[in-house]
Amino acid sequence: MANKALSVAVQAGALRKKYDDGSVTEQTGDHLIWKWKLRPTPCSPEYTIKMKYKYKKHPDVYVLDPKPLPLAKGETRLPHVYNNEKQHICSYFRKGDDWSADKLLSETVVPWIAEWLYFYEIWQYTGKWLGGGIHNGKIEK
Repeated sequence: MANKALSVAVQAGALRKKYDDGSVTEQTGDHLIWKWKLRPTPCSPEYTIKMKYKYKKHPDVYVLDPKPLPLAKGETRLPHVYNNEKQHICSYFRKGDDWSADKLLSETVVPWIAEWLYFYEIWQYTGKWLGGGIHNGKIEK
């Protein structure tokens, strides 16, 4: 039996409960927009994140602030993003089974956003992406 997709209301409620410092800025029966400020480590700057979720679709995550995100020395683009200018980050492999609509965004995607920012900060200072994943069709370790 296939797992049942969680409703937008359930996703919004779980986000509100776990991250009371974030806010659902828009919600209908089939989509939500959630904004949150986070620091991936105690020494990190604060980032403003926006997540757009449409029922049963992969969420889209953007870093709103700072904009632009500082780049590693000698780099012209951010690593692991779908769109550099929009700072639309890639925090998991969408063609895999890491996330599906029966999983809570608050328990999966949100921690992966913090992890992406953590590895972004390392990349910013070292020029090496240590977060692994699949990028440009290649598996990175």
